[in-house]
Amino acid sequence: MVLLASWICSACLLAEAAARPEALADIGRVITNRSYLKAASPETIIGRVFNATFGTRQLSLRCVRRSCLASLVFVTSLSLIYTHGQLLLVIPELSSGPYPLPHPPPRIVVVAVVLFGGYFLGDYIAIAKTRWLLSRVHLYKGGLSLLGLYLSDVILSLFIGSGVWVLPFIILSAAAGVDFPGPDHTGSDPVIVRAFYDTSIPPPLIAIETALLSSVWTALIFLAALALKVIPPLQVFLGWYFDVSKHPLRAIGMVAWAIVILCGVLWSLIIRFA
Repeated sequence: MVLLASWICSACLLAEAAARPEALADIGRVITNRSYLKAASPETIIGRVFNATFGTRQLSLRCVRRSCLASLVFVTSLSLIYTHGQLLLVIPELSSGPYPLPHPPPRIVVVAVVLFGGYFLGDYIAIAKTRWLLSRVHLYKGGLSLLGLYLSDVILSLFIGSGVWVLPFIILSAAAGVDFPGPDHTGSDPVIVRAFYDTSIPPPLIAIETALLSSVWTALIFLAALALKVIPPLQVFLGWYFDVSKHPLRAIGMVAWAIVILCGVLWSLIIRFA
């Protein structure tokens, strides 16, 4: 992190040395200008990006297509990371393993039910949840209320990512001729549930992680609102500590250096105590 921060700061100093005075003056005016902060509306901008990505209507072919594509990309990426390239290992083999079913459905049926009933449906519902929250974000004013909005978004994503798996369990239990949610012969959880959860990489875990990705939109709104609160005092500090009109890139480099160092320290603390 220190090396990265030093590289960023050095790059800014070199760029400032090579820049023309007129360009530096223009950059300085942009940095010290505060008028755009009053007109900034991050929730409107992020809402437009969301609609441009998934469409303006939830019940549309565009939204379904984009949602399934996003789910496929993230599920494939996470599966490849977790299994070190062996993608289908994240879908349990119901005909063998520690919890085999007496009459398991064909493998292609298991894969299709898991993909459409577990991943695609869960992410589609999570996107609908985020769309509903974004349509009501104007009711939340202030940093704490936006933080509450983001936390509620995360909690709902957790419930959606885990709760949607009831449907695949019911379908696969019916296809295999076993009772759900009745227990197996040992009196414990149903075999179909144990087959999915008693693995090194439970598919519902990946589904929860992909559903949580829908919460990035409210996270961006909260971070943007936080940035709008931080920028004015930061501008005052830069104007006091640096001659921003003459050395704007140096100011940017020093702030970037401080941010990278701070993020590195926070990340080290998270890794240490997590």
